[in-house]
Parts: sequence; structure tokens; C-alpha cells
Amino acid sequence: MTVEATIVATEWSDVEYCFHIAKLPHGISSFFCRSLSEKSDENCAMSQRNESTTLGEACAAGDIDSVRKILDSGADVEGSSATDTPPIVSAAHGGHVAIVQELLKRGASITGVDLAGVTALEAAVSAGHKDVAKVLLPGSVATTARNGDASVLHWLAKRGHSAAVTLLLQAKANPLQVDEDDEQATDWAADSGHAEVAALLREAAQVEERAPQPAQTTLILPDVGSLLSSSAHTQFRQQSEEAP
Repeated sequence: MTVEATIVATEWSDVEYCFHIAKLPHGISSFFCRSLSEKSDENCAMSQRNESTTLGEACAAGDIDSVRKILDSGADVEGSSATDTPPIVSAAHGGHVAIVQELLKRGASITGVDLAGVTALEAAVSAGHKDVAKVLLPGSVATTARNGDASVLHWLAKRGHSAAVTLLLQAKANPLQVDEDDEQATDWAADSGHAEVAALLREAAQVEERAPQPAQTTLILPDVGSLLSSSAHTQFRQQSEEAP
């Protein structure tokens, strides 16, 4: 489902993106698209004709009014195509906290990935959006609580994103959780050639196996800001070595 938009102006950014000022049914908004060539309106197909603002474009632009309107019209919260970047990943990368919250409220999958395997949590952490990471953290940890599906931890391990992996582990994500093929996140990291991340996950799994299991687990959210620093990995290793 899309909302018709008339392009009324176009502004180019430094590299390969152009921002369109569009007239929507409810007012003026903006969104961006990627150009594959030089800065020229003729190279950007969206500048040549009236187009529709998709959910992903509205999420990337931070236009929450358009996001709500598009979703209310019946659009799929996961996007219109399996080849598209999930809207929640676009919103997380842009640091749009309210939109991420809106998408989660409407049932967006927190394990959704783009064609490169990037999750919303990785997008937020990579871009330094701590507020977005805090919103995504509880749901991301929860994906490691049940076996049978690839968790956010699996995808981060596959990508070799040590900062986000550390963030999840310190928030008490379960490194022993397995996917449908009975593989842990450690296996995904090793298979993708990320030896350091695989070692980190292996340590966490050993600590988890030795630790007594509590009757009830309380989610403890770490300081996201500190975990985005270069010392996060070292801190986790020190905690692992001190464990009984």
C-alpha cells in the first residue's frame, strides 16, 4: 500500500542520495532515494515523475505522520518486498526513536534484516543512536530466549559486529540459544570468519553453562553509551574471567 506524492523539489546531498520535497495528501513532507550515478535529476527516476512514498522512505526520512498514515491505510509493517530494507532498519539507522517505537507497537519484527544481514539494532549501534538502541535492546535480548529461530544475536555474529554483540551479552542475552539448524550464534560467527566474535561468544557460552540457573531472570539493561565505546569488549572479557 502506498500514498501518492507529487515531487515539488529535489535537493542533492554530498554522495549518492537525493532528498525530495513531496506534496502528500496531508501536507508537505520529504524523503530520500539513492541515485546510482552522478548528481543529476535525469539520473534519478523519482525526479522525473510522480511517485509514491513507501513506508521505508517515510521511515528513513523520519516522517512519523506519513508512517502512521501509510500503516493506517493497510501497508505491511515489514515493507512491500522481501528485497527491500525493512522499515524498522531504515528508521533505526536514521535515529528516529518515535518511528521505531511505532513500528514495534504495530508488530514489526526485530529480527528483520536487509540484504546484507543488518538488523535494526546493528543499524542503530553503528550509527551511534543510543536512544534507538535502548528501545531495541529488550526485544533483541528476548529473541535469544527460545530455540528454533535465528536471533538478533545470530545475525550480529554473522556480521561480526562485536560492539552490538557485547551489548546484547551484557544485557543477558542467551549465547546458548540455537536456530532451526541447532546452531548457536558462535557457529554463525565462526562460519563467517569472525574469529574474535566467535571467541567472545564462546566465552559467554562457557560462563552461561557454569552459572547456576535462577528461578526467574530479570532483564538488566546496561549503559548503552558505555557499551558503544572501544572498552566494551575488554570489560566483558574481564567479567568472564572473574566468573566462577
